Amino acid sequence: MDYSESFQAALIAQGKGSNFLSLTRLDEPYERFDGKRASYELNYRWLSTDCQEEDDQAWACVQGAECTYWQHKEITKLLRQLKRHDDVDLFEHFDLFG
Repeated sequence: MDYSESFQAALIAQGKGSNFLSLTRLDEPYERFDGKRASYELNYRWLSTDCQEEDDQAWACVQGAECTYWQHKEITKLLRQLKRHDDVDLFEHFDLFG
């Protein structure tokens, strides 16, 4: 489910089942715990309801959330697909459940 219209600051925002992901370019780099500087934030939310329609606002039914930070070189393939306006599935790029 594409929720990008509801998240104008995000490069892409999607929901699948009771999970939500959004990818945002940070205004300033973030220093990760490993000392590397990241320019992108991936927001993951687990939801109390399933994502079913683009305007259902399921993304607001948050049970919990966490963020991870990524360097450009770590997500280059994804960024190229977004730039070409290819169909992108964030859940395929970020294997959070594997």
